[in-house]
Amino acid sequence: MSKFMRIIRSVLTKDFFMTHQARFWFLVRYTCAALIGSVLQILFLYIWVSLLGLAHLYLLGLALGFILALVVTFALQKLWAFRDRERRTASRQLLSYASVAISGLVLNALLLAGAKAAFEYLGFDFFGGWYLLAQAVCISIVAFFNLTLNFLFTFRRARREQLWNRPPAR
Repeated sequence: MSKFMRIIRSVLTKDFFMTHQARFWFLVRYTCAALIGSVLQILFLYIWVSLLGLAHLYLLGLALGFILALVVTFALQKLWAFRDRERRTASRQLLSYASVAISGLVLNALLLAGAKAAFEYLGFDFFGGWYLLAQAVCISIVAFFNLTLNFLFTFRRARREQLWNRPPAR
């Protein structure tokens, strides 16, 4: 059996899952919180533009939805994903989290602009549906970027003490 196949087999075994179960569920919680924030932001923009009729102020709606999603996802990430109940550091963490989110937004814009240029250079109509594929790839890259920075900087106490390994506080 090749080394590659042994690695794949070990990943697919119950022993591997049991060893890394806490990390797996941490990633599930982190991803769910991010998805909730994404849906909330899109829903807010939809309500702002379509139901309130403020299409002429769509960028303001986008910004307000981003802020709302940022606050909600911060609370979910801190309390649920990282299981960090420390209140003294919450304001510093929120500032760090917002900085990561804004830098992720800038990275997303740069990647999407680069993708647009590349697709147009290749002769494709970017807004003929390719922008959705490009945005999906950008979201994946930015999600990994945000997770890494939040893990290393924003929630470093939780990382250092491995709070996500502990059962949730009751």
